[in-house]
Amino acid sequence: MAIILAAQSGNFNSTSTWTGGVVPSTGDVAVANSYTITITANATCSQIRNDTTGGAYNSGLFTINTGVTLTADIYAGSTTASNGPASVTITINGNIYGGTYTNAYGLIFTGSGNLTVNGSATGGTGNNANGIYSTNVGTITISGSCIGGYGGNGVLQNATGTIIMKRAVGGGYGLNCSSLISATYGAVNNTGTFYVSEIEYGPLGQSPTSGKIRLTDASTNVCLFYRSSSSKKTLIDSSQTSSSLPTASDVRYGASYNGGSSTGTCRVPSPSNVVYGKLVDNTTGTASLSPNDIWAYQTSNINTSGSMGLILNNISTVETTGKQLADCLRGV
Repeated sequence: MAIILAAQSGNFNSTSTWTGGVVPSTGDVAVANSYTITITANATCSQIRNDTTGGAYNSGLFTINTGVTLTADIYAGSTTASNGPASVTITINGNIYGGTYTNAYGLIFTGSGNLTVNGSATGGTGNNANGIYSTNVGTITISGSCIGGYGGNGVLQNATGTIIMKRAVGGGYGLNCSSLISATYGAVNNTGTFYVSEIEYGPLGQSPTSGKIRLTDASTNVCLFYRSSSSKKTLIDSSQTSSSLPTASDVRYGASYNGGSSTGTCRVPSPSNVVYGKLVDNTTGTASLSPNDIWAYQTSNINTSGSMGLILNNISTVETTGKQLADCLRGV
């Protein structure tokens, strides 16, 4: 991996734009170094940044033209790192991070275009340093999470456009949190339309959303809270439970589960009715036979076809033979 600094403003794919005449590619980090870099064709690198990485000057801007697919993570420094000019359609394959100063957005998106982010957007440490700041009236689709940072929101919408995301995650603000942490949201909707599949409250209770938010109509909706013990509690759509719950035949007879809508049918014998030492339930059997139990057992009770009980039952004894002889002598 190489850190490549811009030498002047210009086209991303032009060698003259970059120090050493090398265009950033897969695995490289491209740093604006206070210049404006225009991305006019598909580009791939590890990161684009406008901070001081590699000894660069802290500022600069990456402008992404329409039709471009950028495969890279975007990191803002003290100013906004990248923008999508009015009415463009672009795709970002990567994560977007807000910066360290006020209004240092990871990406600002304007106009009436469409943006697809195959990744997540995270607010930065600077005040209002949102991962994505939108004044767009088109559609923004984010496949990952929008996460509140120390000072900035994951995504903020200041226009009438639509934003669709997988998960909104509240920031670290809450009871006994650091005074440096702001009350940030995963998603803030001031004037647009928001759809989210999953919401996750921050570890100290910060809400994941602000403004008018609707859940996506899906069976995969999830809501995650942190309890007072700091453990997580996840609520899921009831339609998801059928694949994750045991069948009734695998649940103890009479036990209620699935919110009281299902009852177990599995009958588990008590340990006293299971041979000694054999596994049963969460213990072992305790039933045993003594010699007296065997000798005292009536063979007439053993009546399975072909069993010793039936065979012995039909064998002559001294008593039955004597009776037969006596009956014969009497001419019976």
